[in-house]
Amino acid sequence: MYYTDRATQSGQPLYRAFCKICGSKISATTPLNEDIISVPAGILDEAGLEWVPQKEQFCTSKAAWVPEFARDLVAQRFVKGPFGEEVREGHGMRDGKGRGKM
Repeated sequence: MYYTDRATQSGQPLYRAFCKICGSKISATTPLNEDIISVPAGILDEAGLEWVPQKEQFCTSKAAWVPEFARDLVAQRFVKGPFGEEVREGHGMRDGKGRGKM
């Protein structure tokens, strides 16, 4: 199943693919960068064993219970989407009470 999301930060469409059986998100692509396919880590059989994340996006929207990625593990961290402001040390993250710090 596919869905075209047109209500995006960039104004460009985001093409989302879902499992036709359970409805889980499988991937997302955008014409802004056709070299990137966004895949949720939770659908990978061995996530974290052989694969490590390279980018973290929408850091200010992250739930308070989601742990911080190790600074030396993730090459890029963004306040919002992949083409916006990068997270500076101590900025753009949640404060543990569900509030964004900027």
